[in-house]
Amino acid sequence: MVTDIYLEQVIKVGKEIHMRSMKRKLYTNNGHSKTTWSHIVFEHPATFGSLAMEAEKMQEIMDDLLFFDGFKVLAKNYLSLDTHPLFESIEILMTETKIIPADVAENLMPNSLKEDAEKCLLKLVEALK
Repeated sequence: MVTDIYLEQVIKVGKEIHMRSMKRKLYTNNGHSKTTWSHIVFEHPATFGSLAMEAEKMQEIMDDLLFFDGFKVLAKNYLSLDTHPLFESIEILMTETKIIPADVAENLMPNSLKEDAEKCLLKLVEALK
């Protein structure tokens, strides 16, 4: 019993560390390669937290971006979806897991022409678990 609780905590902390250590990627749709999207690692010294902005305004922007509505905008833009059976599960997972819009977008972008909307949504579900 204690082992189960301990292992759950280890897995949770491991996922948090993994999410923090992930490199941000800047994607472009170049249409010249075998895949639709290509990326470069985005390394910029400025972060959202280091911007000169009132703390209240910054929190308001972050809250707007992290809500489920932000996900739906990304799903519409990247996958042309207004609704999908997985949206309900994603909404629940988004309330349980902190994830930034860039990570949501990365999971929603098809890596190839063969990757459909379902596969992209399943990638996001896996990232949220």
